[in-house]
Amino acid sequence: MKNNKWLFAAALSLSLLSFTACNNDDDSTPPPAGGDEEVITTLELHFTNVVNADEHHFEWEDLDGPGGNEPEIDNIILPAGTYALKIEVYNKSNPANIIDVAEEIATEGPDHQFFFLALGGALPEFSFVYSDFDSNDFPIGLESVWTFASPTTEASQMRVVLRHELNKNALNVPLGDITLAGGSTDIDVIFPLTVQ
Repeated sequence: MKNNKWLFAAALSLSLLSFTACNNDDDSTPPPAGGDEEVITTLELHFTNVVNADEHHFEWEDLDGPGGNEPEIDNIILPAGTYALKIEVYNKSNPANIIDVAEEIATEGPDHQFFFLALGGALPEFSFVYSDFDSNDFPIGLESVWTFASPTTEASQMRVVLRHELNKNALNVPLGDITLAGGSTDIDVIFPLTVQ
């Protein structure tokens, strides 16, 4: 009889452990906006023309995160030319406590890099170079210089991706090639793009 009680207690303990483990693995809580690493609700692109200092600002914002309302996305409309780009990144999920995520990205520079991909008609029309670097002299991408050589002739898009804990030593990653970067994605946004 004692043996049966012990077996029952052991079986009950194992089933409770199994239930707890399943609960942890089957967490249905959605990841925070912008990925698992950084909570990002707002991405601001600030372009400044290097010749005449004209400023152009564009924003992506998703305050309620994945699964809620659609994000608000500005159309990027720029005259052809060369621009300094500064990116600002925020977590505005709590209006009483707005967090400057760009500050954290800069501080943790070796773990972060922005990538920019041209989609559609923009492919032959723009190029960029990074102008901010981490403590290992690898790019971060909060600041860069862009050249939009000629007007777009068809629907174009600019994709902005922030990777976390990537391999910055991988082939062409320091040049902005995301192919072998690895890591996790903090944010992946597509802006409509028109160059006039």
